[in-house]
Parts: sequence; C-alpha cells; structure tokens
Amino acid sequence: LGRLIEAYSLLPASARSACDLVIVGGSGWKQTSLADDVRRAGLEMNVVFTGFVDDGMLATLYANCLFLAMPSLYEGFGFPIVEAQSFGKAVLTSNTSSMPEVAGQSAILVDPNDPRAIADAFGRLCSDAQLRQAIAAGARRNAERFTWKNHARGMLDIFEQAIGQRRRTVA
Repeated sequence: LGRLIEAYSLLPASARSACDLVIVGGSGWKQTSLADDVRRAGLEMNVVFTGFVDDGMLATLYANCLFLAMPSLYEGFGFPIVEAQSFGKAVLTSNTSSMPEVAGQSAILVDPNDPRAIADAFGRLCSDAQLRQAIAAGARRNAERFTWKNHARGMLDIFEQAIGQRRRTVA
C-alpha cells in the first residue's frame, strides 16, 4: 500500500480531485505509518481508509468504484481482482506473482516496485472512461472462471480422469 500511496501522490492535483483513493480493509500492522504518509503528502482530502467493511458494504464499494488498484508485491491468489471483475470493473494490478494469471486481459499490469508506472496507469484509468470500459469488457467473463460451480466442474473432471486411469490399470 505504501507504493500505491506514493504513486497516488505523484498524480497531478486535478487527477486526484477527480479520483479519490479508497483503501478498504482492516487495520494492518503498518496502518499508522500509512496514515502518516498520507498526512505528510497532504492527501487527507483524497485518501480514505475505510477500515473493515462487511460483505454488503464491500459489494457497494465494488459496484461504485471506477476500478480496482491492487499493485501488490505478493499474493497467493488475489481474490479482490476476481471480486472487482465480477462487478464488471477494470483492474490495475501487478505484473508479478499470481496477478497476471488471475486478472487475464481485464487489467493493466504494472511493475509493483515502480510508483511512476503505477501512477501513470492510475491516472489513465481515472481520466479515460473508454479505456476503463475496454479493459473491463471481459471482466465478468474472466471472473466466471473462478466460480465455485466451475471449480467443482474442474474437480469432477480430475476425479473422472483418475477413475478412468485406475480402471484401465486394474483391467
């Protein structure tokens, strides 16, 4: 989150006033220093820390956001990407870890260690509705890959293949 806040501070004031940064989630171990970073950069009017939100509020936030910005360094999967895409939202995420595979084509991928690259992508997504729409065009379809129904179907296929191989081995 520190690099995202740093990247946000690099945006022109006009871009920040048109596109607030809303940071959703419970307080982590660095939350105080992040709030201090926001104050030092003079971003208090445009950066909001929601703290923990319930599922209903999270759905409201996804439904009303312009896009998801998640330039994370490490993610095992990246549930917020799929959640945002299930609402038809474009995603700005890292070109590392699991994020490119999870996000598919409905994302702008950036180097998570490069605040300038994050800021450039953030600024473009804030200001260009056509770009957001183009990136988000396949978002719901991509999110469908990760539904429980599709996961169960994939597991069933694996079990059926294993049973078929076992039958051939025994016969």
